[in-house]
Amino acid sequence: MVGITKNRVRKQGKWDSKSMLTAYEEVKAHRLTVRQAAKQYGVPRTTLQRRLSGKVDIAARASRPTVLTAAEESELKDYILHMESIGFGLTLKDVCQLGFQMAEKTGRPHPFNKEKKHAGFDWFCGFRERHPELSLRKPEGLSAARAIMLNPNVINGHFVKLGELMDRLNIKDKPSQIYNADETGLSLVHTPSKVVSLKGKRTVQSKTSGDRGENVTVLGCASASGHFLPPFIIFKGQRLSDSLTANAPPNTLFGVSKSSFVDTDLFETWFKKSFIKEIGSKRPVLLVLDGHASHISITTIKTARQNDIHLYCLPPHTTNHLQPLDKCVFKSVKAQYNRSCEAFLKKNPGKVITRYDFCGIFKEVFYNSFSMGNAISGFEATGIYPFDPSKVKLEHMQASTIETVFVNAHEPTVIAPQPVNDELTVIAPQPVNDELTVIAPQPVNDELTVIAPQPVNDEPTVIAPRPVDDEPTIMEPSTSKQADHVSQSSDSVHVRMFDNILKRPSVDKIFNGKKSRRITKSRCLTSDEILKELQDKEKSKQDEEAEKIRKREERVAKRQEKEKEKKQKRDDREKAKLEKQKKGKSKQSKKTNENQEPTEQQPSDFCGHCDGYYWDDEEGDDDWWQCKGTCELWFHETCTGLYGKSTELTQFVCNNCLD
Repeated sequence: MVGITKNRVRKQGKWDSKSMLTAYEEVKAHRLTVRQAAKQYGVPRTTLQRRLSGKVDIAARASRPTVLTAAEESELKDYILHMESIGFGLTLKDVCQLGFQMAEKTGRPHPFNKEKKHAGFDWFCGFRERHPELSLRKPEGLSAARAIMLNPNVINGHFVKLGELMDRLNIKDKPSQIYNADETGLSLVHTPSKVVSLKGKRTVQSKTSGDRGENVTVLGCASASGHFLPPFIIFKGQRLSDSLTANAPPNTLFGVSKSSFVDTDLFETWFKKSFIKEIGSKRPVLLVLDGHASHISITTIKTARQNDIHLYCLPPHTTNHLQPLDKCVFKSVKAQYNRSCEAFLKKNPGKVITRYDFCGIFKEVFYNSFSMGNAISGFEATGIYPFDPSKVKLEHMQASTIETVFVNAHEPTVIAPQPVNDELTVIAPQPVNDELTVIAPQPVNDELTVIAPQPVNDEPTVIAPRPVDDEPTIMEPSTSKQADHVSQSSDSVHVRMFDNILKRPSVDKIFNGKKSRRITKSRCLTSDEILKELQDKEKSKQDEEAEKIRKREERVAKRQEKEKEKKQKRDDREKAKLEKQKKGKSKQSKKTNENQEPTEQQPSDFCGHCDGYYWDDEEGDDDWWQCKGTCELWFHETCTGLYGKSTELTQFVCNNCLD
């Protein structure tokens, strides 16, 4: 099929629907002929004839009939919007493939490419024109954790707990006593903004300070009345210098860490030196925070309780919609920071942005983006002040509406009646055994079979195992929602036709009876319950650490004892080996004959090197070794030149024999 070209003039559908209807009525009333009516009202004669003959409905559009009917296209449109709302949006290629599959399913002739198995771009353009509410958009990334946590149960629980806390503190109408604090990271290598360039140019570049830049963390805090506290800037490193902190906004607090991220000690420093000092004397004060580990410490909580400050922790992975600074301030901060970096590089073409230039650049950002209007808008958009839970729309939580199928790991599978592929099968309850049986979908043909519902009770149906081989069969999860009732009307048949094409994702979740330790709700950190919980955790952590140290010391002591035993055994083996390998005249014989004088001196009684007499040696002197050469003389061990080398002494040969 030839692709649609831009600004192409169409030859069809130039007539007006009202003119066609008037011409149709005139011919039906026999006041004009077909040719006269077509000429008078400016409509095609053949088009008018087809409507008069009944081949085409009079209300049909001024174009060729579409491959899919209006009801089928409406179903496809609803499926596209549903998939986008739950975070699984369809691409242009996906939609064209679905269009081809639906056309094949209907069995009607179509002009789509059967080799590539997808509809053409022309069909997609027409489909989008017939449904102008659809458009191609580039989606934002949504993490799996945010998709799960942004659900009505978590959000409603957050607003209930926050409302109760604000009522108890009586600060719902006191915006100057409601604060939010959060951190954001700014890189020394900025993100370039869009620029005006030559149309069609393939490479458009913008200068930055490097490929990867050092991160600088900025902790900001604002009240619902629009008052901003001085920022807290954290650099990567171990010490600060005057050149690093120059040109910063007034009263700015500085800190350093190994990673440039905030930690518990830095947050405690900011809380004591900046927050308590800057908020004034009005009490009580509510400080809204996210659940970062640096915000939750016993020291900070005790300090807050002493100063009548209440710390409220938002639910995890929901701060993009519940935290004021995230919602309306930090996006403006990053955009203004990028513009300020671009302006700095333009003014200084030969320089790059370093950590020593950061404070001067950030000063302009602080005055422009940390504004009263942004702070007030943030608290209003998140429903904190004025307190309004309806500010978080249902469309923000649609990604958490994926159908979840709970499977008990200790019980047989219980499945409600569901349509499998193209055939709706209702199976009555049957006795099952205690083992978990998994059923595979039965092969069905392409024809649609509708079975009327059987009288069953309100309890879910238990599908019993089929007589199969010894190997277990696997049942695929259903891709369509459970039917409340089955109708034999054409609408029900139409809906069932595309169930195996327009599959809606579902999640199989195994319930094993264990309670999750993950935190999934908001908390008031300064409450007695949370403080006691943290103290118990700290004590448990200290006990575990002490136990680890004790076990480590025991392991070291055992290891040293084993090494000592091994060394002793090794020394004993070496000593025994030396004793076994020693050759020479026995000291025992010398000891037994120490009181006897030899009757005659033999040449073997003298050392072959120093002529020392054997019987003159006292007990404990050197051992004697015999030469293995031709002379067979005896030598002191010290005279052999191999003292202590017992292995070599066993093969000792004197210098005379070697010569």
